[in-house]
Amino acid sequence: MKKKKFAINARVKIVDFDEEPELNGFTAFVRSKPKKSSGRIKVIFPNTTETVKVPVECLELFPAPMSELTQHAREYLSASVNLISASEDATPLDQSNRSNSTEGVEGGACTAAFLSILYDHQNINPDGVLSFGRIMKNMKQILESRGQQQQPQLSSSRPVQLATPWEFVPSQNFSGNRRALIIGIRYKGAPWELPNSHGDCDNMMKYLKRAHGFEDNDFTILMDDDEHTPPTRANLLKAFGKFASECRPNDAVYFHFSGHGGTIPDESGDETDGMDETMYPMDYLDAGEIVDDEVFEEFILQICAGVTLNAVVDSAHSGSVFDLPFELLTAGKGLDEDFSAVHFPHMEIAREHNRKKERMKQERGNSQRATPSPSQNRARKRVPREEPARQGSGINRPHPIDAVVTLTGLKITPHLNGRTAIVKSQMGSNGRQHVFVKGLGRSYALKPANLQLK
Repeated sequence: MKKKKFAINARVKIVDFDEEPELNGFTAFVRSKPKKSSGRIKVIFPNTTETVKVPVECLELFPAPMSELTQHAREYLSASVNLISASEDATPLDQSNRSNSTEGVEGGACTAAFLSILYDHQNINPDGVLSFGRIMKNMKQILESRGQQQQPQLSSSRPVQLATPWEFVPSQNFSGNRRALIIGIRYKGAPWELPNSHGDCDNMMKYLKRAHGFEDNDFTILMDDDEHTPPTRANLLKAFGKFASECRPNDAVYFHFSGHGGTIPDESGDETDGMDETMYPMDYLDAGEIVDDEVFEEFILQICAGVTLNAVVDSAHSGSVFDLPFELLTAGKGLDEDFSAVHFPHMEIAREHNRKKERMKQERGNSQRATPSPSQNRARKRVPREEPARQGSGINRPHPIDAVVTLTGLKITPHLNGRTAIVKSQMGSNGRQHVFVKGLGRSYALKPANLQLK
């Protein structure tokens, strides 16, 4: 009998599990490889932090039908988003090992490999198709040939086939604007300084101008170079929201981040590997990291339908920093179009966002239909306004930004209990606020119930 193998994050169904028969028929996501001593795999149940170790023979691959996945994908995100990451979530990145970027100054290994592929295509076969599969295979080969251990990853908001063309600007019926958000962080003077991250950004902008008609005013740039907007935590979040709000249907949009990335324990239960991915702003030691939940809510979720966003994130642990559902991994011998690991970590947040948009649309329509005439306005009696309802109450009431709080009642990360933190955000649609634990230099998304005002 052939031994069963499952990819990390694969969707499975529990069957014939005699030890806990009440779990039979439940779906879960694979969270570990089989343990040699017991032959068991750790799985996590959707939208919870609950895990259980199940024998391999009691698991069956249970990918959702493609029609269901496509429907969920459009409900999850309106825009079409494609992300090339420098490494999978669990893969640390040797940020010190940089490579020469084609047609530019020295830059990061991922950006250099990506540009090498782009320029080769432009010089050798400009009229041919540059597919997602070719980019990922060639990138993996280039990195391996240069002694890099990282495993690049492609993730997307829609099912991607290997033959799908990668296009910075649509080749047919393009009627929108070109737009790019470029972020390069050097962390000057720090032991972990990245002296070539600005080179990554310069090289990508030079390519986009030469090959795809981007102009200087098409770029929004954040770099710690005393020339552009500094990439502080506050400025990055502000840029995410502003950039997303200005995108319009049919726009060709590019995003580039060159800097440090990391992971922190996931407190919300939306990550199948138990860890949130993060971006490090230039002031992260004082202000905290930017967690993938924030990137999704403040940036990705806000981009409207009809926009195609292509992105490269050249940092460690960046595989799912956008929290996109479809992943194409390059670890192992080759590439697989296996959608068994599809996961929608923020589906409830996305649904609430869609409901809110629909309510606003209906309210605008109702107000236009019900606009009273001037004579009706004059005849209308004044009535006192009701005081607006406050968000939350009691233990669930959000705390003000910059409030000093003590962390309490945390079960997944109990070592944080008793720590002092500073509130850094309003309460999001997931019912959590981001706080920064200064002594650890880390940010966490926590419920107000776990934050006690000092």
